[in-house]
Amino acid sequence: MVMAVRAQIELVICDLDNTLYDWVTFFSSAFDAMVNEAIRVLGVPKDQLLDELQDVHRRYHSSEQPFALLDTVSVVAAFPGASRRERLDRLDSAFHAFNSARKATLKPYPGVVETLGAIEATGARIAAHTEATVANAEFRLNKLGLVRYFSRLYAVADAGEGHPAPELLHKSGVGISHVRALMLHERKPDRKILEEICAAEGVEPDRTLYVGDSLVRDISMAKAAGVHSAWAKYGTKYSPEHWNRLVRVTHWTTEDVKRAQEASKLYGHTVPDVVLERSFGELLDHYDFVRPTAP
Repeated sequence: MVMAVRAQIELVICDLDNTLYDWVTFFSSAFDAMVNEAIRVLGVPKDQLLDELQDVHRRYHSSEQPFALLDTVSVVAAFPGASRRERLDRLDSAFHAFNSARKATLKPYPGVVETLGAIEATGARIAAHTEATVANAEFRLNKLGLVRYFSRLYAVADAGEGHPAPELLHKSGVGISHVRALMLHERKPDRKILEEICAAEGVEPDRTLYVGDSLVRDISMAKAAGVHSAWAKYGTKYSPEHWNRLVRVTHWTTEDVKRAQEASKLYGHTVPDVVLERSFGELLDHYDFVRPTAP
């Protein structure tokens, strides 16, 4: 019986959200907790505040703008003349609710830490690629103790006014020494993104593996760029209620939704090289990870 030869992988490129942790569940839970406390403080209808948050998200082209609440019409009107820092203080209980829910729900998927450690031990290189902003991606990787496994982070450039009280910021962990900030137009499933990452890392596409939870955006991009693809199917298993909460305040415009629908028609039937049914750890059953031949 002839045994199949397993691909040798020098570079693993990991999507983050819903590949290494359940972003949908954690963010939906934390966002809802924040909004519920904010409407108690402000005395405004929930739908009104959600509409205003969506407007802010669209302004910054991101549904994950940590302090979007401070820039809503209702908050500005509730505290006339107040600085963003003063608004932050007035809404401290709302942000505390967000942080508490995040602490309870943001966890690595089972097997993620052990598998990243096993890959790192082989000498293979691991890079992170996400459409989250640099600040949010680094925060989560630090919070989850995963930052040590990544040699480079490719994430979207930060937008907005930043933290209203920067003196309160503190970083946990060591951070990623090499970060490439992507522009808004550098979006999945553009194959050029992966071609440029492979070139920057000095690894050929056929020695590279991309792991992601979206067939349309992650796997189709990997296939087009000629890199190996592993679909994190386990990352698609979350409550519709959580997803609907996110859709309610999405930054996507009607045009964005139309583009997504067209992409789904084009790439929705993409077949990944490997399907990870239950865990990230299944990668070790399919690939051999080796040290890159190029420095």
